[in-house]
Parts: sequence; structure tokens; C-alpha cells
Amino acid sequence: MSDVIWIIGFDDHDSYVTHSIFSFTGYEPQEFLKFSFENILTKDSVVKADQLFEHYLDICRTLINTEEFLKYSRQLELEFICKDHSHKWAEVKANLYKDADGRINGIHLVLRDITDRKRFEENTVKMLNKEKELNKFKTQVISTISHEFRTPISIIYSNLQLLKKFSYKIDEEIQKDAFELTTIAIQSLSKTLDNLTLLNQSNKGVLNYSPVEFNLLAECRKITNEICSINHYEGRIIKNFEFPDIVVRMDKTLLNHMLSNLLVNALKFSPDDTKIEFSLNELEGEKAQFIIKDKGIGIPEEELQLIFESFYRGSNSKNVKGTGLGLSIVKRCVDLQKGSMDIKSELENGTEAIVILPYERNQ
Repeated sequence: MSDVIWIIGFDDHDSYVTHSIFSFTGYEPQEFLKFSFENILTKDSVVKADQLFEHYLDICRTLINTEEFLKYSRQLELEFICKDHSHKWAEVKANLYKDADGRINGIHLVLRDITDRKRFEENTVKMLNKEKELNKFKTQVISTISHEFRTPISIIYSNLQLLKKFSYKIDEEIQKDAFELTTIAIQSLSKTLDNLTLLNQSNKGVLNYSPVEFNLLAECRKITNEICSINHYEGRIIKNFEFPDIVVRMDKTLLNHMLSNLLVNALKFSPDDTKIEFSLNELEGEKAQFIIKDKGIGIPEEELQLIFESFYRGSNSKNVKGTGLGLSIVKRCVDLQKGSMDIKSELENGTEAIVILPYERNQ
């Protein structure tokens, strides 16, 4: 497309535009000249154009030597609204306009289409921002995982050193404690790796819903007992199970990940001298309702919308170890099972997680 010459006269009848405006905007010259800036420019560009127009009007009021008009050239970029409602960018070179009689009575503009360049720039900025976000995310992941691994690895190493150097001196009870602490540390590492693997599978789209037949009531009891024995949470989970002792068809693995993360979260974020409630109810339409309620630190109301993001940790959770993966994993497990999830929380008064999952009853 050839450049567009556009003359804006200080008097409307002196305005003019070349026919190349049609290739640029889709408007015929006569049609184009009838419009005000508001009709053909975006809001930001209208402001720029108005300022340019006022700037040249001010110069004309004070200009004495009209031969100096060339030194008042300016350059800017304007975004035009075309006839088909698409947007195009133009690089605009502006200066005062002298008519055939030598009078300065308008603004002379040369428009060059730079839409492709602007789109390239916008895409480049988006890519750079995405790269920054990715680098920030990578840094966050490395920092979180390093912190989460450091403590259990230190425990494992120190206990192995203790057993290696002083096994002949320490009694059986201390050795038992050392082995138990080492086991807990390994299980903590394993849990973190499991969550990372699950998150990676979900991101790649290879985490699938694979239902099997099992006794849901028995499985919930088993998951609860394992958490209590592994993490020394004995006696802290109150079970309110009102579900029939039947075999159902669900994804057992996803259920395990979901309940494990919800229960451990509730226990971690609650004082050690408090108990959490785990309810399992039967709903109409072959649905199971899981309710896990704690009396912990709660979640700030303004942060509830962020809790399902990977690696997100609440502003009030700095003193509690964790990766910020728990609820993200839970949400993905619920979604894959075509269930629903609701989180209710009040700062310093605890959190209640309500999950409803469909199941098939074994005939």
C-alpha cells in the first residue's frame, strides 16, 4: 500500500485525503473526511490526535515567519478503526501545511501502514512476558521443592550418621526413634514427588479417569488410618461416616490423592491440640459427599480465588511447611471425576472443604 497523504484544514472545506486511504481503512476519501477523530481512531489515539491538532493551532497563533514552518514536524503512531471494525496502525509524520497562496491553514500528514510491525512488537512483548512468568514459575518451583526436600534429607542424613557412628553406644529405643524419623522423612519426600508427578501428568494431559470397583467406606477408613499412623496424627481425625457398606465404581487412585491432600492440609494448618472432622455421606443420584472441616488458620477471603493455582501458598501460611500443590492436585482430581468442590473459610476460624463425586453402584 502506498502512503496516505491526509491534509486536515483548520477550516473543514480545506481538508483532503488521497485515494490510498481506501486500501488502508476501507473508506472512500469523501466518506473518510466526514468523520471526526472519535469515529476513526481508538480512544488513546484520539487523545494523541487532539493534542497534535491543538499543538499546531497554538503554533499558528504565534508564528511570525511562515518560512520556518518545516521545523515544526512531529512523528507519532495512531491506531485506526477500519470500516470492517478491524484495527490498523499508522506511523504518522505531521507538519504544518501551506496552501498555494503561502498561507498556513492546516496540518499535513503522511500515513504509513505499520500494522504488521506493531503486531510483531505486541507478540514479542507477550512472548517476553510469558518467558518472564515461566522463569518466575521455575524459580518458585525450584525454591519450593528445594525447601521441601532439604528438611527430610537432613533428617535422613543425620540419622544415618548417628547410626553409623554410634550404633554400638545407643540403646534400642533411640535406634527405633531414628529409624522412625527416617521413615517419616522418606514418606514426606515420596508424597512431594507423587504430587509433582501427578501435576506433570495433568499438565501433559495424560492423567486419566480409570474407575475400578472397591468398597468406598473401607477405603476412606484405610486412607484415614494411614495418614494418622504415618504422620503421627493419631486421634486427631473425627470420622462421621454415613455411607453404606457397598462396593462402588470410582477412580481409586484419584480418590486417594484427593482425600490424602485434603486431610493432611486440614491437619497441618490446625493447632496440634485440635481435631478435624471427616464426614462421608450418601447423596441422591449415586453421589458421595466428602466434608473435611478444621479449626485452623483459615484462608483470607481475598485469596480464596487463588488457592487452586499450582504452588500458591496463602499469605498467612509461611510458618507451615508445604509446596502449595495440595489444593491444585485436589481440584484436578475432582474435575477428572466430573465432581464439584467448594471451599468455605474464615480467617482464624478454620476451613471446610466439600467435595461431591459421582459413582456407579456395583450391581
